[in-house]
Amino acid sequence: MSEDARLLMTIKGVSALTAVTIVTAIDGIYRFETPESLVSFFGLAVPHKESAGKKVKIGVITKEGDPLVRKYLANVVMQQNMWCKDSDLSQFYRKKADVMPHWKAVTAAMRKLTCIIWAMLTKKQAYRLRPVAQA
Repeated sequence: MSEDARLLMTIKGVSALTAVTIVTAIDGIYRFETPESLVSFFGLAVPHKESAGKKVKIGVITKEGDPLVRKYLANVVMQQNMWCKDSDLSQFYRKKADVMPHWKAVTAAMRKLTCIIWAMLTKKQAYRLRPVAQA
């Protein structure tokens, strides 16, 4: 198993199969200069058009990338929500789920997870849970 796959497995809910599938799909994080480029590669980008300086989102995600990767990312989001209620990703999902339909909230969390994955693989750092603030 590669070092990148081992790094991804530090995220709660990421199994060896999920990690290897994601790393294989990425085929070298150096190919992606920004997190947004990885989001787009996985087919999680929302198309938009720009007219007179205004960006307008149109439609749904592009679904251009590997559907298996999107399925695994959705599973990780739901695992985080079930078992790691205090994680940033789980809190982000719940905040989005309060204002939008479930699958749109899952997709938004998948985009966030993809950005986290990009940062982890680019910096070669394990996932770190943010400590819960004490009241």
